[in-house]
Amino acid sequence: MPYLALYGPLAEGETKTLLAAASALGLQTRVFENPASLAADLEEALPVAVVLAVDCDGAFEVMTQLRGKARYAAMPLFGVTPDRTDLAFGAFYDLGGDDLITARSLPALTSRLQPLARVSPATQPVRSSGSAVVATSDLRWRNLVVRTLSNVGIEPHIVGNGPDAAKAACGATLFVLASDDLPPDGAVTALTRARTQSSNTPWVIAAPTKRGIALRESLRGDPRVSVVDKFMPPDNLLFTANELRRPPFTDQRAAPRVLFGTSVLFRIAGAGEDDVGFTYNVSSGGAFVRTLAPPEAGQEVWLELWPPGTDRAVRLVGRVSWRRAFGPHDAATVPPGFGVHLTGGLSDDLGVWEAGCRALVADRSAISTHSMHKDVWERLSTAPPVWFPKPEL
Repeated sequence: MPYLALYGPLAEGETKTLLAAASALGLQTRVFENPASLAADLEEALPVAVVLAVDCDGAFEVMTQLRGKARYAAMPLFGVTPDRTDLAFGAFYDLGGDDLITARSLPALTSRLQPLARVSPATQPVRSSGSAVVATSDLRWRNLVVRTLSNVGIEPHIVGNGPDAAKAACGATLFVLASDDLPPDGAVTALTRARTQSSNTPWVIAAPTKRGIALRESLRGDPRVSVVDKFMPPDNLLFTANELRRPPFTDQRAAPRVLFGTSVLFRIAGAGEDDVGFTYNVSSGGAFVRTLAPPEAGQEVWLELWPPGTDRAVRLVGRVSWRRAFGPHDAATVPPGFGVHLTGGLSDDLGVWEAGCRALVADRSAISTHSMHKDVWERLSTAPPVWFPKPEL
């Protein structure tokens, strides 16, 4: 019988709500209190999903374990957090989580589990949109990136050293995602080798913050390269790569689109309760909201969120332009969620939102901080903040 795995203690009422949601969908619930017992059970059978109390002991270990093995790539990972904070959302996505909900919104879990209970995402066909090179010797980072590419229909070509990366970059590939410490002598050497062989393939090089500063300076003359924070959410790597692939002067968007992460309350217009999501990218005219419960295209939605660089939340109205469901069967260049076109708001709230987004795009001072070339940074912003400490700065 399909089952739902729950790791970590929740309050008694919260556990009852989760058990009821699972039972209504014909799912058993197995509760685990330590990483070892969860790992042993996963070796026997994969659950429909894992629900994790993100503030409990062992949460970091469990997330690292689940996203460190290719076997678990298609298995969705939900987090439950006591509070709706940007730090909690940012850290959860950094580590490969799929959707974070607050303890107060646990009933919303039903809408997320319903499609998963019907058909496992792992059984869905994958529509290939090409291949990309993943060049690293870091197993955990590789698995995170491979999962992201596979879920949007891009076939990963995995290599573990510089010479192989340079050779692959000269073939028919969309882009290269490489860790800066690629053996034997770094990603920059591999990139240089590929360029000497007339390869113009875009490269995204992921590096810890301090090493990234030096790399950015050395690569500033190559407009087809970006150096990014290795600990940013893997979906942001994909966004960066796709922006590098965009030919100059071909962006027909009404307003520049930038990466910006903040929690958002949303509901279908007139509905009684809010749901919780997290913005992936934004513009003065809209946003893409990460969630595994996206509304249908064409529906009007109400949103409450903090615009970039402001000291208060705004309430906005918009219409869902399109949606992306969870799973590798739905090729796209974004994580699961929905794109919304903003049409209005309370008082001057839409104007506050537009001003915040314009200021974000205009903030050229962030170029040096985030290692982006000017033409790319015009459509990029900071990754969501980090919750767990980074291994290296």
